[in-house]
Amino acid sequence: MKKLKEIYMHNSIVQFIVSYVLVMLLPLMICSIGAQISFRVVEEDVKTSKMNILNHSKSVIDSNLKQIHTLALQVSRNEKVQKVAENNHNTSADFYLNAKDAINQIENIIKFKTANLLKNLAVYYQRSDYYMVDGSLYQGEFYYNKILKSNTLGLAEWKRLYGGTVYSKAFYQMDEGYFQWIQPIIGDDGLPLDGGVICNLDMSYFNSLFIDTDNNVGLFIQEENGNILYSVNQGVSVPDFSELTLSGKQGFIDIGDDMLIYTTSELDGWKYIMVVEQKQVMQRLNQLKFNEYLLILLAVGIGIGLACYTSIRQGKPINEIFNVYIPDTDIERNFKNLGGMVSEIVTDNRQLMEEIEKEKPLLRYAFLYKLVRGEFSSERELTMLANKVNCKVDANSYRVMAFRLFGNNDFYETDSQTLEEVQIIFHYLQSKLKNYIKEDVWFYEIDYLTQLVILPCYGAELKPDDIVSYVREDITREYKVNPLWGVSNNCTDILELWRACEESKAALAFTSETKNLVYYNDIMTEQTGFYYPELFEERLVSSVQSGDSVHIRNLLELSRKENFELRKLTRGKFLKLNNRFSNTLIKLEKSEEIMDGIDALNNFAIHYGEEPSENYYELLYQIFTSASTELQQYKISKRTRLTEKIKSYVDKNYEDSNLGLAMVGTEFNISEGYVSTLFKEQAGVNFADYVEKLRIDKACELLRDDKLTIVQISEQVGYNSIQSFRRAFKKVKGVSPSKLRER
Repeated sequence: MKKLKEIYMHNSIVQFIVSYVLVMLLPLMICSIGAQISFRVVEEDVKTSKMNILNHSKSVIDSNLKQIHTLALQVSRNEKVQKVAENNHNTSADFYLNAKDAINQIENIIKFKTANLLKNLAVYYQRSDYYMVDGSLYQGEFYYNKILKSNTLGLAEWKRLYGGTVYSKAFYQMDEGYFQWIQPIIGDDGLPLDGGVICNLDMSYFNSLFIDTDNNVGLFIQEENGNILYSVNQGVSVPDFSELTLSGKQGFIDIGDDMLIYTTSELDGWKYIMVVEQKQVMQRLNQLKFNEYLLILLAVGIGIGLACYTSIRQGKPINEIFNVYIPDTDIERNFKNLGGMVSEIVTDNRQLMEEIEKEKPLLRYAFLYKLVRGEFSSERELTMLANKVNCKVDANSYRVMAFRLFGNNDFYETDSQTLEEVQIIFHYLQSKLKNYIKEDVWFYEIDYLTQLVILPCYGAELKPDDIVSYVREDITREYKVNPLWGVSNNCTDILELWRACEESKAALAFTSETKNLVYYNDIMTEQTGFYYPELFEERLVSSVQSGDSVHIRNLLELSRKENFELRKLTRGKFLKLNNRFSNTLIKLEKSEEIMDGIDALNNFAIHYGEEPSENYYELLYQIFTSASTELQQYKISKRTRLTEKIKSYVDKNYEDSNLGLAMVGTEFNISEGYVSTLFKEQAGVNFADYVEKLRIDKACELLRDDKLTIVQISEQVGYNSIQSFRRAFKKVKGVSPSKLRER
């Protein structure tokens, strides 16, 4: 019990399951109790219905018997019938004439009978020994032997019983399926004559009122003295009536698998008894019970299934939260502790979000700095940082406009008054540009007087002339300043935006008081210098170091177009350009192969104009890609050696529980992220998985020593928590350390 309580208190899934099941069982219990009450009501209704059917049948029989009694008495008192009974001579003509009259009288009497229970009516005359039935007259002995044929009574007894000499009152006679009402013929003086009226009852009609032929049932008629007067058994066990007490006028008695239903006749005091099988009487009720229990069972099954599914879905994250934030297994995992933990998480998250909001301007500046300088290595890196600072980078193209305030200011040091004035103008100008352009415009400050405006284009491009005209009028009126503007060419690749920034700055350098808006495309014809800006060199060096041969090709092609298609370089300018390329190569690598390449470049420069520029740039491409290959090989070799050193260090220090990325990074003077990436790249496995497997393998060796406990072994292999050791061991080996030791 204590173990179960511990499991419950430390597992949110179990808590959810128990809660859901209890909530589900309560209405099911109420429904079950209600169903039981309903079943009892239905059961009583079924019994009442059966009793009503029995009472109705009894009433029909009593009504028929009353009519039969009256009919029999009417026939016995008929003058013609009595006249035949008084005649001792059965051969005279008068006898037959009287008999004929009696038959006619009887037929007239029974012609309009409504008693369906009456099968036929007969009259026996003992003095003359004649039997009158169905409009015919038979000699008694002949009728007994030839027509009746079988009877348990002897001829003499039969004559005496039907002749009215045994009983002076009417009575019932039962004999081999014949149920009869015998009424002695009474004379005018009230004395019985030698004869009787026999009413044969139709027992098939009698049985049809009580018995359904499709069911197993027993019908019994019990006299007041307890004797069974009549019985029909149709597939049920006959009860021992001597042991049963049928008290009251009607009732029910359960006898095993059967039910006994009885009611009492007010006419004769008989008890009509029906014995039926319980399953037949309660067939529909039993089917209803079965369906009800099946539905409850189905509801319980579905409910438990849903409870388990919902509990796992809701409880598993809670367990994981507890495992992460409160790994101590002694703390109960309830909503009170969860609420406190969540409150701490929410507070920490709020503080983190506030810090992120404070850092957004810095992040935005860092994003624009890297974008303007072309320091993003891939579009994925650019997009990730752009999303962090809420900058959209999905425009069709971009154009950069550089503007400068106070173009004649040539002081490098600024005074506070000028700085304050410039900041006010900058903010005003930015506001006007945002209001006019209606897009997410980016601003980047180059120096205290110069800014870059990066304009995204999603559809029809706004003309820079229109933008400058819109801003110039207001800013001149408000601040008496006329900014100078340099405009780049369109840029369709955001990774190449650095080039557009350089173009706008180059165009800005050609502005003047009389020409305050200059397009980069317009100054190309005026350019006499070569194209080799610092950013170009930085991008080229970065591409060589990263091994990006495609980008190297693109940068060299850019240089060729800028220097040989858009400009016309003199021999002197080309020699300076060649020196810049050579200096860049020396910065990268001073190998013999590179120095040979520089000699080839110098030789080309000496013979400038003899060969096309494409040959020069193809030679540059080969030299730079060769340098890139050498650098990559050196990096791989260096990384391999470093990885081996890290493995050796881990193998020696796996017992230290503090061993991790931070400890390794400190030892080798590299960042944690670099350790993780390097180890995954070179060893093909995560650093944490490598350390974990090493420790577990060492633990397996120590398990062979029975003197060491599991706790001691876990400490010796670098785990400061036995729970952490067991989880790691089962994760790596698939079994617990104790079970592995048993093997």
